[in-house]
Amino acid sequence: MQKRDINDKIQSVLKDVILPILELPDPKIVVSGGRGVGSAEGFRLVENLAETLRNKIEASKKNNEASPDTETEISLMISGDSDSIPWGPLNKSPVSVGASRAAVVSGFAPRKYLIGINGRTVTPDLYIACGISGSLQHRFGMTDSKQILAINDDHTVPIFEIATAGIIGDLHEILPILTEQLKTF
Repeated sequence: MQKRDINDKIQSVLKDVILPILELPDPKIVVSGGRGVGSAEGFRLVENLAETLRNKIEASKKNNEASPDTETEISLMISGDSDSIPWGPLNKSPVSVGASRAAVVSGFAPRKYLIGINGRTVTPDLYIACGISGSLQHRFGMTDSKQILAINDDHTVPIFEIATAGIIGDLHEILPILTEQLKTF
């Protein structure tokens, strides 16, 4: 995919998928990385996108807040014991980071981020799957997400079967562009 095509696709995804979610009163987003991130450093791209989304939501809330002491609580549906839930500071963050089993086993992400049969089950408004093939074990933990954005360089992986939107390409190229463009939207 050429750089112009990537930019056009990212603009389309921002406008049609991400921004409508950000406009919800209390959006819940999970950004997850899989084997396709390639390394712990590659997983940092996933964390950077999550942080940018979190900052965008928090800035929007500050601009729209009726009173300075209004507090919004996160209501992600998460299975398992609540003592080890990794979802943001004090579980009030609207954006969380997740990982596939392959990313955890490869050492790219800590086990507390695991989503799937052996991890957490999440039902966010938007689930962004970065470099995740979409094995049945992983889909078990996120398939009830309202919208799923898949980013993968292999268009034949199962995650695209359940995705509501997708970008086919190298996530190492796409995520930095998406993160930067999100900052200016």
